[in-house]
Amino acid sequence: MPEIYKIATLNINDMATTTKIALLEDFLQKEEINIILLQEVRRPVFDDIRGFAAYTNIGTTGRGTAILTRDLIQLTNTVCLPTGRGMAADFQNVTIVNIYAPSGAERRRDRENLFSNEKPYILRGISPSLLVGGDFNSVLTNLDATGHPNYSRARQEFIRGFDLVDMWETSQERVTYIHYTSRGSSRIDRIYASCNLSRQKRGAETRVAAFTDHLAMAIRIAVEATTIRRGRSYYTMNTALLREERFQEQLRQRWAECSKQTKIPYHGDVVGTSAKCVHQETLHP
Repeated sequence: MPEIYKIATLNINDMATTTKIALLEDFLQKEEINIILLQEVRRPVFDDIRGFAAYTNIGTTGRGTAILTRDLIQLTNTVCLPTGRGMAADFQNVTIVNIYAPSGAERRRDRENLFSNEKPYILRGISPSLLVGGDFNSVLTNLDATGHPNYSRARQEFIRGFDLVDMWETSQERVTYIHYTSRGSSRIDRIYASCNLSRQKRGAETRVAAFTDHLAMAIRIAVEATTIRRGRSYYTMNTALLREERFQEQLRQRWAECSKQTKIPYHGDVVGTSAKCVHQETLHP
């Protein structure tokens, strides 16, 4: 049975301060977002955003992309561009792609190369359902911007080649700009989906984020849950738990119980002692 997820894209405009990260956390909770694609990211980790796991790709220029997901949502098969300009990952039966294209007329060649060569490279062997979002830093028609917009033929070919549908235009007729500057306004932030996935859309909206000059675009979409395959796997701990008082108290109690079971009176070697405790618990539950 499909479940409804709220997926958004947002350029966070190089934010890195503790205050702005707190605003981002508040935004995610208030808007009830399940998955968000972030661009212009300098911060390598987002461990202090409670309830979310982060997949980051900081590139060679010190900027990049990230995907944040609710704790119960897990991405697999993550592929990243070394430049930080994009990343792809699988969620259920959907491949999610995050794009952060170079901006400005002087970066046109780099931008065209991203859509022509780099993006198709990381999309080899994708699932039939494709969701592409991000900051494209370019437009396709005069309706997408005021002022002096940057057009991208390679981006048009990329969308046509993967047969993608604009998730805003499928339900909205009016022009809605996402990015505002002193030189004009534009709709450079988009979410696209493959034709089969676009039919599962349940709504589209924009939301103001006080910590950036971009609006967030979000969609609600039904995604079919896949069967859970049980077996050997790796567990990644949510480090935000270490700041929870209840978790800290439970950890202290468990450590005290573990210490009573070992014959070693002094726990100087934390790793070694922990391994002995786990091993002893396995043998004597």
